[in-house]
Amino acid sequence: MEQFEFSSQFDLNNFLQDLSRFRKTGFLHLSHGMIDKLSLLLPVQGTGLIALQAHPDQSYSFQLEGQGVNQGKSSEHHALLKGTKRSKKWMIDQLQWDDWNIYAELEESDERWKIPFLGLNIGESILLGLEGIYPQ
Repeated sequence: MEQFEFSSQFDLNNFLQDLSRFRKTGFLHLSHGMIDKLSLLLPVQGTGLIALQAHPDQSYSFQLEGQGVNQGKSSEHHALLKGTKRSKKWMIDQLQWDDWNIYAELEESDERWKIPFLGLNIGESILLGLEGIYPQ
């Protein structure tokens, strides 16, 4: 495959309901615990966007975005996960929830995750950078 691109926009509430139904199939080995936790968010309002790309150099790009996300009478939020994967290296260009932003570089090995960089930025008040190793 030379290149692949996919993008779709969807209603978050319908997506979470469908995901709960879909997990019963066992397809894609979706984590039941994760789906159960996501189901606790129901009902939720907002629009989701997913964009996936496979590149000729065997790397992948992804973007997940939530716009106008709210639960009940809570204020609206913005969520974003954007990054790339090449071989065993993950680059999280941005993981955002409102004005909270996380950036990371992760390298997967057999027994651990090497984290050459993990950054946190909260608005204009906090900037934090870390590095380390996390056992699997």
